[in-house]
Amino acid sequence: ANLSEDTDFTFLGKLFVISIAASYAVKYGELLFDLPFDADAAPVAALAFIIIPSLLNCAKWSARSKGSGAFDMF
Repeated sequence: ANLSEDTDFTFLGKLFVISIAASYAVKYGELLFDLPFDADAAPVAALAFIIIPSLLNCAKWSARSKGSGAFDMF
């Protein structure tokens, strides 16, 4: 799904649906796991929630900078 081919209304619709789904998952999803209630795992989980997205972001920007035309959308 290429976002550049979406109209403004379809993009806003997708954004709305994703936002609602993510907020529902955050609010009620924690009850599916013992992680929020486990004091020993909380520091490890907190670091993972910070480090993993940061590493994925670095990998994405590294891949973009190596390819030609990587910054065409800017």
